[in-house]
Amino acid sequence: MKRLFTTFWSLSVCMSPVCWTPLVLLALVLVWCGGTLVPVSDQAVATPISSGKEQILVVADAVILEAAIRSLPVVGRLVSLQAGAISAETSGSIIHVAVDVGDRVTMGQVLAQLNPNGLRWRRQSEMATLTERRARATEAEAHLHIAEVELQRLGKLRQSAAFALAKYEDKAGEVKRLRAATQAAWAAVDHAFTTVRLAEGELAKADIKAPYSGVVRRRYVEVGSYIATGAHVMEVVNDCNMEIEADIAVEYLASATPGTGVVVQMTSGVDKSAIVRAVMPDEDPKTRTRLVRFVFNRLPNFELAANQSVVVHLQVGDHSKVPTVSKDAIIHRENQSVVFVIEEGRAKQRLLQLGGSVGGRFVVESGLKSGELVVVRGNERLLPGQKVQLIDKLLNKRGKSEGKSDR
Repeated sequence: MKRLFTTFWSLSVCMSPVCWTPLVLLALVLVWCGGTLVPVSDQAVATPISSGKEQILVVADAVILEAAIRSLPVVGRLVSLQAGAISAETSGSIIHVAVDVGDRVTMGQVLAQLNPNGLRWRRQSEMATLTERRARATEAEAHLHIAEVELQRLGKLRQSAAFALAKYEDKAGEVKRLRAATQAAWAAVDHAFTTVRLAEGELAKADIKAPYSGVVRRRYVEVGSYIATGAHVMEVVNDCNMEIEADIAVEYLASATPGTGVVVQMTSGVDKSAIVRAVMPDEDPKTRTRLVRFVFNRLPNFELAANQSVVVHLQVGDHSKVPTVSKDAIIHRENQSVVFVIEEGRAKQRLLQLGGSVGGRFVVESGLKSGELVVVRGNERLLPGQKVQLIDKLLNKRGKSEGKSDR
């Protein structure tokens, strides 16, 4: 001890007065401890061991049996069953555009109009041709009738001396020729009538109409534009006739057979029910997924958009019941999953082997059995073998004692 104080005195002489205070405090501590310094390496590392007397308030949850089915969220998109470019069915120049991008149209509504003057003149020309050919057919019928009357008169003279066989045969040949000419004339009438109908159809096509209801997504023409047959005029998408399209991994296709029900979460947060309509027979070799189409059981009563993102919740897994444990009971220590099981009022630590997740729980492959109680609140500060008391039981005791005091 004397040697220790001599050392401190020599150090204090060499140091400034500001540094004396720490040395004095250190000397007092050494005196109180008996003046012996123990190396750190010689000290034992203390491990907290539960005395078993202190009780910890905890919340427990039971291990239960349930089907190992989980909801698999898959990002999908809405696709319109009626969407594309509306083309002109005849050629001509645009004289009027009735709608613009973003306008809602109904089936049969006029989108744009072509100049109808040339089409009207063509129809009038074809109608004139029809009238002319009807007149020619009527004329051919008249010539045929006259020839048939003459042939009958010559036939009545067959028994008389004035009958001329050569003249009779010539007239019979003329009747055949006139009959053929009459048939050709009426065929020409039919052809002219069909041409008139086509001209009327072309005239009707001057009004370019929407083949289905929807919203105009794109416009390709302006007033004064000349378009040929088949040129794009407008692009319309039907937002009231939608399906859902999603890429499903091959390993989950067993849960996406046609007719299987799913829940679709819209971007607004609303959940809608749908069913699987079809699974496409094409597989993406890079992602090992297939395209699956879903149809709404009932279309939403709010506006939808093509390519709008949705989340399809597919129920996957095994329908057989397996033990599950709450996720809050799991403690990860040294890359292992452990829980505290309540046995005879004490917390017993147990190692687990976990499987997939089922909602807010994990499938237990080994380590627990159905009905056992595990700690879900207060397990972070528990020690193996420590006494515990369930909070719900404590509350029940307090409620009963308060009821007695009220009496």
